[in-house]
Amino acid sequence: IRVVGPNNAPMKGVAVAFQVIVGGGLISPQSGLTNALGEVTARWSLGSAVGAQALAISSGNLQPITLNAIAVP
Repeated sequence: IRVVGPNNAPMKGVAVAFQVIVGGGLISPQSGLTNALGEVTARWSLGSAVGAQALAISSGNLQPITLNAIAVP
């Protein structure tokens, strides 16, 4: 995930949280701080259920965003 501010400038040191909301699975780490490029990385392992899966990503007072995936057999 990349966090940018005015003029698309990367924002360093911003807390970002990740939470699996559909389909089980694991996210690691569950939170982190952005680096000098405004980026924070996490690994999402999908749950064992076939079908829709979703991950919520949030930061401060911003509206959370949802990342969707579809697990296939």
